Amino acid sequence: MGFSHLYLGWRRVNSFRTVHPLEADLNYVTVARLSEVPSGQTLWVKPTRHDRLVLCNVGGAIYAIADACSHKGGMLRFGKLDGQQIVCPLHGACFDVSTGAVVTPPATVGIRTYPVRVLGDEIQVGLEE
Repeated sequence: MGFSHLYLGWRRVNSFRTVHPLEADLNYVTVARLSEVPSGQTLWVKPTRHDRLVLCNVGGAIYAIADACSHKGGMLRFGKLDGQQIVCPLHGACFDVSTGAVVTPPATVGIRTYPVRVLGDEIQVGLEE
């Protein structure tokens, strides 16, 4: 069994780089400017009608997570960012913003993370097309 179900293969996009198929299918959308998310802070963004994300600046690295706790749906935008972890304001579940993994219960399932790239002062998030 192992992780074979996760393997999707790789393909060449152009002559300069090879990307994972999931990355090739993403549409990067500008959601904020770097100056809007100071180090140690978060910013709530809504890039589409359906996507609600929280940008987290951890020592200059920007991460994007879903704005819903996997435990009871608490809005993580109101949570406290403590280093690389965000604490849900409802019941105190804690998640690693870089991976979405649960750090402390009561949540047992991780939260969704999104790929982020920074171009100049623009923060862009990769969304599925």
